[in-house]
Amino acid sequence: MSKFYEYDLPKERIAQFPAAAAKGERSRSRLLHAKRSERGAAISDNHVSDLPGILRPNDLLVLNNSRVKPCRFFLQLDGKQGELLLVSQLSSPEESSVRYRALARPMRSFKVGERYQISPSLTVIPLGRNEESFLEVELVGEGNLDEAIAREALMPIPPYIRGGHAGHIDREYYQTVYATEPGSIAAPTAGLHFTDELLQQLVSGGVRYSFVTLHVGTASFRPAEQQDPNLVVMDRELFKVPAETQTLIEETKRSGGRIVAVGTTSVRALESFYLDRERFPDVVKEEAGGYFSSSILIRPGHEWKVVDVLFTNFHQPGSTHMLLVGAFLGADEVEKVYKHGLESGYRFLSYGDAMLLE
Repeated sequence: MSKFYEYDLPKERIAQFPAAAAKGERSRSRLLHAKRSERGAAISDNHVSDLPGILRPNDLLVLNNSRVKPCRFFLQLDGKQGELLLVSQLSSPEESSVRYRALARPMRSFKVGERYQISPSLTVIPLGRNEESFLEVELVGEGNLDEAIAREALMPIPPYIRGGHAGHIDREYYQTVYATEPGSIAAPTAGLHFTDELLQQLVSGGVRYSFVTLHVGTASFRPAEQQDPNLVVMDRELFKVPAETQTLIEETKRSGGRIVAVGTTSVRALESFYLDRERFPDVVKEEAGGYFSSSILIRPGHEWKVVDVLFTNFHQPGSTHMLLVGAFLGADEVEKVYKHGLESGYRFLSYGDAMLLE
C-alpha cells in the first residue's frame, strides 16, 4: 500500500445493498477478526452475530448515535442530471424559505438567482459559492420546510452505491437502530451491523455499551491526500461525549476492561475528547449546545488515549479512514487484513462486511 493506503478494489466487491436485504438480519454480515501479536495479526473469519463470544465481560462498546438526515436531491440542469447535497442549515425557516450550505454537481451549471424545482414541493435558488467552495442556496416551499425536506430528499448513500440514487430500502438500512441525534450527512456505517437483539446478547454476556455523538460531515468525503498538507487536520465535525459515557470509560479502564469503539467516527470523538487541549488547541474547540468541534486526523504515529479495540468496515482506498486503521494496526498488518478480505470474498465499504481489530 502507498503512504495514503491505496489498494486495488474491484467494483464488484463494493456492496450495493445491505447484507440484511439478502440475509434478513443486519448482524449476519461477515466479520474478519484480526488480533495483533508479536508474530503478526492472527486472522479468523466470523459473523457479527458471533460478537458475544468474542468480546470479553467488562468490555465497553462505544457507539455513535448520530442520525442521518435525508438531504440529497437530483434534478435536471440544461438537459443533464444535477445533484444537490444539503450540508448544513444557515438560517431558521422564515416565510417559507430557508438557507443551506450545499455541495453541488456540476457546480458551474447552478446559475445564481435561477429557480430550480428539486422535488414536488421544493424549489432551490443558488446564492453563490462561499470561500470554502460550498454553494449557498435558498430553499423555498409551502408549509413546514423541515418536514418537506425530510419527506422528499433522498438518503445520502455514497455515490459508489447505485450512483447515490437511494431507494425505500435505504430509509431503513442506511440508519443505525440506535440513531437518535439528527445531524449526519453520511451514516456511521460500522454501526449498521448492530441489532437490538445483538446488543441485548452482549449485555447478557457482561459487555456494556454507551454512546457518543459525532455528526458526520464533509471530512469523510475527502481523500487523505487532499487534506491538510501536513496531514494534521480535517474539516471540523461536531461531537460530544456525554458524562455517562465518560464515567463508564473511567470505570472500564480501572477494572481492566477494554474500550471497543464502533466505527471511525466513535474513535475520532473519543480520541479528540481525551487529547490534552492545552497542547492541541486546534484539535478540540467547545461549541454551543454542549458540542465540541474536532478537526483531528488520526494517522500513523498517533498516541492512542482511549480506544483498545476497533470495530469497523472495510474502507475506501486512500481515505482518511484508512490512515486511522493504519495508525491502529500498523501498515503491514493493514495490508495483510485487506488482502485476506479481498481473497476471502468479503463485501466492502458502507454496506459491506465488518472487521474487529485488536
